[in-house]
Amino acid sequence: GGGFTSFRQREGNLESSDSLKAQLATSYGGRAAEEEVFGAAGTTPGASADIESATKLAKQMVGSLGFSPLIGPVHMPSLGEAAETEMSREVQVLLTEAYDRAKKLMRDNRPLLDTTTELLLKKEDVSGSELRELVKELGKRSVEEVKSESQGG
Repeated sequence: GGGFTSFRQREGNLESSDSLKAQLATSYGGRAAEEEVFGAAGTTPGASADIESATKLAKQMVGSLGFSPLIGPVHMPSLGEAAETEMSREVQVLLTEAYDRAKKLMRDNRPLLDTTTELLLKKEDVSGSELRELVKELGKRSVEEVKSESQGG
């Protein structure tokens, strides 16, 4: 089955631009993981719901929330075709940056990605607490490996 990423809304629904950009990158995590493991030709439509969600959020960020450096703090739904074109460009920039960030995170954390993939192949669902424990364990191992390598062993 395909994955699905959901977010808990902060109290009062007030989130910073950085927090929303992190959500965009997280939404691309499944697709970025597939590309890292299987290459671009090996990606599946499994992340389509997450991509759709990220696109909606990016449109809100640009067109309603004022998080576009080029367009500025405006509400754009009724500003015409030229504004719609500019909004689409800004949305594309946000989504491209988010996808690039997600791919970099997958590359930089490939051991965790591989271990998580193995776990998911054994059992289809992994809880947040299981993933946190895996990150903690892998982090310990990584620190020990670095220490061992730096001591020549």
